Amino acid sequence: MASILEKFALAGIGCFFGVHVALARAGLAQRLEQVEASKAGVEAALETTRAEAGAAAAALKAELDTATAARAALAAELDTARAAALSLIGEVTENGRLLSEISDDVLAPLSGPERARAQRLALTALRWRDRADRALGPHLRMKPRPEVLNILRLALSEIYVDGTAPHGAVGAAVDLARASETGKGQAGLVNGVLRNILRKGPD
Repeated sequence: MASILEKFALAGIGCFFGVHVALARAGLAQRLEQVEASKAGVEAALETTRAEAGAAAAALKAELDTATAARAALAAELDTARAAALSLIGEVTENGRLLSEISDDVLAPLSGPERARAQRLALTALRWRDRADRALGPHLRMKPRPEVLNILRLALSEIYVDGTAPHGAVGAAVDLARASETGKGQAGLVNGVLRNILRKGPD
């Protein structure tokens, strides 16, 4: 009789633990489903964030590209005016011609604003030529080629008369030297001389 009761007791205990284990497994499975659902929600939110960040980055890049193109166009226009001004200065200083008699020919390809800027740059540089030469003297071991000298004169007149930002005028002068047939290899000289004058002053 005792053996039968023990068997029933053991069976009851086994059934109890079986039910408990089943419930535990069901609870665990439910929690796993919740975790998976939460994970899916997080991943969806991350994808949305990535998409929004990507769209924002693309829009910012487009704006930067537009700004860069605008700056490049402006720089090209200003460089065209500077190059024309340099030609005018060279005709006057090297060939002894009058600015008034060469302006129309030299400036013919330029637009109205470019013509006006080129004329102003050339006139200012010519008026300030002696002052520029005095400022350049202590920084030159020997007189540079005429076109390089005129590039230096133009840059100094832009900085000290027109009030052009020094880094912009120096950069433009270096570009002019690099683009010049006679000034090739002199870009370093132009950069160094102008920076020395800026550091010590024109006097």
